[in-house]
Amino acid sequence: MVGRDGMKMPSILPSTRLAIQAAASGLVALIFVDMVDLERPYWVVLTAIVVMVGSVGETLSKSIDRTVGTLVGLAIGIAVYWAAIRTGFPAIVLLVVAVPSVIFFKFASYRMMIVALTILLVFLFRLGDATDALLIARLVDTAIGAAIATVVSVAVLPIPTRKPVVETVDAYIAALQVMVHDSLQAVVAGQWDTAIDAKANALRASEANLERLADSLRVESALLGRSGRLARGALSLLPVLRGHADNIVLACEPAARSGLGPDLGADLQTIDQQISANLDRFRDALVTGASQTIPRLDAPTGRIEDALAPKLSENPAARGNVMTVLNTILALRRLNRGLRHATESLG
Repeated sequence: MVGRDGMKMPSILPSTRLAIQAAASGLVALIFVDMVDLERPYWVVLTAIVVMVGSVGETLSKSIDRTVGTLVGLAIGIAVYWAAIRTGFPAIVLLVVAVPSVIFFKFASYRMMIVALTILLVFLFRLGDATDALLIARLVDTAIGAAIATVVSVAVLPIPTRKPVVETVDAYIAALQVMVHDSLQAVVAGQWDTAIDAKANALRASEANLERLADSLRVESALLGRSGRLARGALSLLPVLRGHADNIVLACEPAARSGLGPDLGADLQTIDQQISANLDRFRDALVTGASQTIPRLDAPTGRIEDALAPKLSENPAARGNVMTVLNTILALRRLNRGLRHATESLG
């Protein structure tokens, strides 16, 4: 940020922005409940604060999850409790089942956790002889609080969801590049490194965060009409590419033990460099929208195939080693073809 005198002003940290947004959201909610007579005003204030989680898209997505989850939870909870009473099923058993379900869904899905929590509250309210009006009031108050948080996230120091998505895409593609590079280096060295498997597992785990952010960006795009292309690409294309990279890891492990890698080192290094550059091109096409062309791997892969062809007529053990390397070449071609098709689909 640059001030009027041309001096560079310090930017506001995301945590500071979020704190200001949460304070503003809570203040607006307090003003609202002071003006409107509500039976349980703290539900509005609480929701307005807890769904404020960062970027516009993340806050909007969490607001929707909380509101929809409350609605679905009320419907399910009322129906289950009514059926239990009609059949004489002990209501206390419902509580015993509902409590651990909240904990379980906490680690699976925020919306499902809200559904489970609302079902639990329905059981508690009904056991306490609460009226249906109180349950409906909770839904209305939740929706009001979520709406306040959404408006504040857009109006007060908004944090576009695009930025964390781009940062996550950058990290994701960088991890893909490292995974492919380390796998090919293991083949060249003739020795497999188990750390590569750990990196592959970490990349799979990172998809959950990427999916969450991309979903939030998609929600923001639907509301504000921007960055929808990046959201769709991140959701549909990156996990597919990771699948190709997984196949490379699986193919490279036996290829590293074949002993043929050192003789093919130059061409494998060329392939590694080309795939890394093509991943960068794909990233630029996804993030910036710039047109990109993904070169093929025909030259280096062709040289490797020609070099290995004479060994196919040797003993079975030699043929088996050749096939493991050829499987690696096939996996590399498929990854690069996936990059080419993915980049074309972005156009």
